[in-house]
Amino acid sequence: MQSDIDIVVTQSKALEALLEQKFGATGRGLHEKLTSIEYQLEVGLVKNIRWIATMRNKVVHENFQLTNQNDFLRSCQRALEGLQNTQNTLRIVGKTKEINTVNWSFSSQNSQHTTSERVNSSSRNSYNTTPKRIVSHSRRKTKRKNESGGFFGTIITVIIFGIIGYFVYGFIQDSLHRNELTNQPVIQETLEIANTQAVNSNPNHFQCDGRKHCSQMRSLEEARWFVRNCPDTKMDSDHDGEPCENDSRW
Repeated sequence: MQSDIDIVVTQSKALEALLEQKFGATGRGLHEKLTSIEYQLEVGLVKNIRWIATMRNKVVHENFQLTNQNDFLRSCQRALEGLQNTQNTLRIVGKTKEINTVNWSFSSQNSQHTTSERVNSSSRNSYNTTPKRIVSHSRRKTKRKNESGGFFGTIITVIIFGIIGYFVYGFIQDSLHRNELTNQPVIQETLEIANTQAVNSNPNHFQCDGRKHCSQMRSLEEARWFVRNCPDTKMDSDHDGEPCENDSRW
């Protein structure tokens, strides 16, 4: 019948070969950590043996692909961290056994009492430090999550405001363009009227071209210029120098 340590060694070697076959150097590095299981030969040993067998079966399973490497390594790491308490306890037990052997010749009863107190105190210390490490790790992890959450939240907020600003800018530009198209004919017509009036009221553009009647004049200024400068006009009937007095247009 195989002893506990024989079973652990056998399982560990089989796992080492499978890890090296699947993951190469990464598997060999992981196995160096797993060899610490060989020294855990007390209460938690049976659970450790079952865990090794489970990992071995998981590696050889046909559906276990290389894409699962990181998950597998993380599960191994968590298992090793969970076994640290057992390692600490085993070291304490080993030291206690040495103390019992040295002090056996003096007093069996006193040695047992002293050993019991030391084991209990050391065990409490080892188990008290573990929750502190767990709490500290949890706080660091929570802090990292909060920092990353705040960073991504800021990025998302900036993106949202950028999108809103883009649509608002497009809406404003579209409105200005529509107003420009709507007002362009009115502006053009106004400019044409203004240009026409400017031409009609500018004496430099007037010339005797044969027009003689008020109905042919475009402005009162033009009619006055024709009366003063062009012969034979028919626009000043009373010869007072003021043409087209009866024309309702002016």
